[in-house]
Amino acid sequence: MRSCGKRAIGEFMNKGFYIYIAVILCGWAAIITLNCILTHIWPWLIAVGVIGSTVVVIAIDAVCAHICHVRQSRIDPFSRFFNVSKRQKNVLTRLGIRKLKNYLPDLGVLVKFPKGRIVDPKSKEYVRTYMMESCSGEIGHIFGAFFGFLILLIFPPWIPLFAGYWLSLTLPVALVNFVLCLLPPLALRYNRYSLAQIYLRLEAREKRNTVVSDQ
Repeated sequence: MRSCGKRAIGEFMNKGFYIYIAVILCGWAAIITLNCILTHIWPWLIAVGVIGSTVVVIAIDAVCAHICHVRQSRIDPFSRFFNVSKRQKNVLTRLGIRKLKNYLPDLGVLVKFPKGRIVDPKSKEYVRTYMMESCSGEIGHIFGAFFGFLILLIFPPWIPLFAGYWLSLTLPVALVNFVLCLLPPLALRYNRYSLAQIYLRLEAREKRNTVVSDQ
């Protein structure tokens, strides 16, 4: 039990995790520094606003991911939206997603379904579940990217006291979240093409075995 916990922590805190943390810290430093130089906002309010906005946007991402995970049983990984063609995979390959995916954190560990490796490639049920997890992760990240802009309401632009704060504090955080949230769906789609091919082969083999057993 303890070894499984250590393995899960190790899979979550991979190099992608540390890269994300580094990006967030660099984003904080850049936003705070530029605001101190270009605006008249109090430094303590800049720090609180940026860090607070980050906490809120992470909470929004978590809620979106949880809702999509809970409702993933309704997902059809072979539907038109989720299905990945060979042409799409080739485009993603040319965009460098094959290498980029190795530098993204595996958030599937948080729902006890790590996506860093295929544990049971011979099980059709497992591969389909993997695909459904991939689909729910994709849509959860997309929702998180767009709903993350709700943090602009922390400093409502229509309140004179907060005039300009949303532009210099919360908008940059929302934009960083937008970029970080849209990278994982590309990696998930790239992997899902291979998963679909594995699933179809397993399904074809199962049908052949059924025909042979009926004869």
